[in-house]
Amino acid sequence: MRSRPCLFALLVFIQAITMIARAQSTTTVTQRQSRDTLVLHFGFNQDILRKQDSSRLGRLFQDNDRIIDTLVIAGYTDTVGTIDYNQKLSLRRARATTIYLKQLAGDVSPPATTIQGFGETDPIAGSDSLNRRVRVVVIYRYVPTSSPAPTLSAPTPSAPQPDTLITLTDINFIEDSPNLTEASRMIIPEYIRMLQRYKSDSLEIDGYCHSQTPITSTSDPLFKLSVKRAKLIYDYLVDEGFDRTKLSYKGMGNARPKNEHPVTAEEARANMRVEIRVFHKKQ
Repeated sequence: MRSRPCLFALLVFIQAITMIARAQSTTTVTQRQSRDTLVLHFGFNQDILRKQDSSRLGRLFQDNDRIIDTLVIAGYTDTVGTIDYNQKLSLRRARATTIYLKQLAGDVSPPATTIQGFGETDPIAGSDSLNRRVRVVVIYRYVPTSSPAPTLSAPTPSAPQPDTLITLTDINFIEDSPNLTEASRMIIPEYIRMLQRYKSDSLEIDGYCHSQTPITSTSDPLFKLSVKRAKLIYDYLVDEGFDRTKLSYKGMGNARPKNEHPVTAEEARANMRVEIRVFHKKQ
């Protein structure tokens, strides 16, 4: 079995996470952020975008309520060919995607962009065609709207909004389990170090699971699974010295899925996530 350039991939990934965290750390109630992930697929030994994927990328610029703030574009390959060749091919795929996105942006100020080539690392179970891909992580910034005119009616109470929302990207769980995958256990220390900057803030840890059918009860096994996933990250933070009085965790079931109709295992895994809502300490 050939060795994989795992260390290189991990270092590049950490750089991308730092970039995302920096972008997310500026989130406010009046300038919120959201995040989407698109997976594009390529033909064998090809770095040319398919027509249907070009159309999907074009829709990124059709939302007038939010603009693209940050892009993280990562290319991958199957295992056919040498490791060195696949590393270069994955980077060509990522660059081809980036060039097309810049053409779509036109006169719009280009977003901050990180381009990565991971070669044949992080394979998806199934056919080789699933691994010939580019993953595009898009972070949007909502365009602030003017405040509505005051009315005499009583204000409607709403849940407090976090100052920052952090999705633990690529922290994946074993299917139907609250346990992290081996790759995620290796990466989790980097997230813990990144979260140290929020140690004096209040953190709410939300766990999610993947289900194609609605979860209507907190007694549902899948809902309980989402609680256990949040509790796992909570325990990691407590073990690292975070003040448990400033931490809370809860299960969210399959609410707000990243991919409502996943067609690949990677898209389904994106729904099995943990998000951290940061409420900054008020001065």
